[in-house]
Amino acid sequence: MSNDEEFTLTWHDIGEPLLIHTQPNEDRRYGVCTILMPALGAQLMRNGVAAAGSPWPREREGRPFSTCALAFSESWTEAR
Repeated sequence: MSNDEEFTLTWHDIGEPLLIHTQPNEDRRYGVCTILMPALGAQLMRNGVAAAGSPWPREREGRPFSTCALAFSESWTEAR
């Protein structure tokens, strides 16, 4: 990698925002509260050449999702 390289990441097929809130408990030390915007597709490019691969389809809260999403307002909480 050098200063002359250009990387771009583009998300597409953006879904409706989804609030995810998990509480810390005996199985996990931290909980999280975040707004996720599912992206059913994404493209990573390096110097104008598309990278191989694509997000995998998933379902979350009964809605179409993928392994690709934008996360906003992420807050972590710790169990006491």
